[in-house]
Amino acid sequence: MAKAQQMLGRRLRRDSKPELSPSNGEAFSPGHWVWAHLHDFALVLGGKRLPTGSSLVTEDTGKIYIRVTDMKAGTILRDKLKYVPAPDQNKILKYTIDREDLYITIAGTIGEVGKVPDFCHGQNLTENAAKIVFREINGDFLLLALSSADVQLQFTEKTKQMATEVGTKANFWCACPHPTSRRAAPDRLQGQ
Repeated sequence: MAKAQQMLGRRLRRDSKPELSPSNGEAFSPGHWVWAHLHDFALVLGGKRLPTGSSLVTEDTGKIYIRVTDMKAGTILRDKLKYVPAPDQNKILKYTIDREDLYITIAGTIGEVGKVPDFCHGQNLTENAAKIVFREINGDFLLLALSSADVQLQFTEKTKQMATEVGTKANFWCACPHPTSRRAAPDRLQGQ
């Protein structure tokens, strides 16, 4: 784990031991699974708004600005993309999303989760969404877990809080196989 983190240059776990809670037979999770906070195995990092006075453009500048309205049905749609104007690209350069990440909406429609298609790799992310950076867990499994009724209920409850808290605190519980268990293969999840 430590070697993988060094290679990635990203710290994905807190220094403390993850808090785990036994599964109580929730419909979504098998009994041998546990519940863990998302922030125990992933980073949730927000996007960035354009500088004051700037506007998105329809002309392809090579830098897509991914908006919540582009995030539909678990993916990012191409049909109405907007772009970062060339003079502003360096100002929001660090707020990108990668194809290995998942996205989550944190304003407007809260809790929508999806995959990042290849054409959006390295593109800019709106401040109304966050990227979920994870390793050592199957992305398809994590997408299903975050889309589950149990986790979506937590998103609904947290909409009473500020949107940025929903995304950046990553303080919701997700069902997952116990770290010492090899019994639950992610490809079996949909059949459960």
